[in-house]
Amino acid sequence: MTKTYARPLAMTALAILLAVGTTGCETMSDLDPTGLLSDDSPAPESQFPTDSNQQAAADAATITHHRRRMFVDAGRIDNRVLDVMAEHFQPWVTQQLQSGNYMGWLALDEAGEVVGGSGLMILDWAPHPLDPNSEHRGYLLNVYVDPAHRRKHIASHLIELALAEARRRRIRVVALHSTDAGRALYETNGFRATNEMFYVESVEG
Repeated sequence: MTKTYARPLAMTALAILLAVGTTGCETMSDLDPTGLLSDDSPAPESQFPTDSNQQAAADAATITHHRRRMFVDAGRIDNRVLDVMAEHFQPWVTQQLQSGNYMGWLALDEAGEVVGGSGLMILDWAPHPLDPNSEHRGYLLNVYVDPAHRRKHIASHLIELALAEARRRRIRVVALHSTDAGRALYETNGFRATNEMFYVESVEG
């Protein structure tokens, strides 16, 4: 039996999950033993220390790999479109990590190898009936676990950590986009379908 630990890494806001297993951080109360996330007091300051540009670049490469594999595993053809996405995404997320706009978590196995990750961004957003006092909304992205390590609750741990950070910041609405296969996972973690629609110009071909 192993236990989950979290350690903040820098402005990259990447927390490392060491020896991810089946115990520890099973509930939101485990992530917030003080209960600070449930009251209306001002949000505490971020616990993420400053990190180096070199570390941000390394983390960005890992996140970019996860993002590409996420789309391929969801059924998208691994073609030039994903090449272009990765070419643009890696420098973008490097900058976002360095600025602190992207907060993320990487999951490690007992050998210290990265087996998954997730990210959270805080977006400027118009006040909404779901959160009438706020000018921000959370966005959960890049949730990915290597196929060999799925069905071990790792994705749920990563999602819980992101939601805990959103609650720490008094963000009451967190959005995401899910595949049909991933919908049950997110519903288990408290997400529900909405009436959102997209208009997207084609980039294929």
